[in-house]
Amino acid sequence: QCNHAQALREQGRRAEAAAWFARAAAGGTPGFLRSLAAGLARAPEPELRAIARGIIHRIANDSQNHYQQPHHSVSEA
Repeated sequence: QCNHAQALREQGRRAEAAAWFARAAAGGTPGFLRSLAAGLARAPEPELRAIARGIIHRIANDSQNHYQQPHHSVSEA
């Protein structure tokens, strides 16, 4: 998805590229998402920087939610 998005971007097809980058951002591991966000944050296109901000926000929320969930211990029988 990112390769296709980058090809569209290089062809000047910004809206289509942004849609494909957004699709890529919808999934992936936290490491992939951090890498994608870092790359998009440096993009000159504002729509790509907006996707980067969304990814960063999602990572922060996912991390916060992970640490706020109650941790259940396994009781001994």
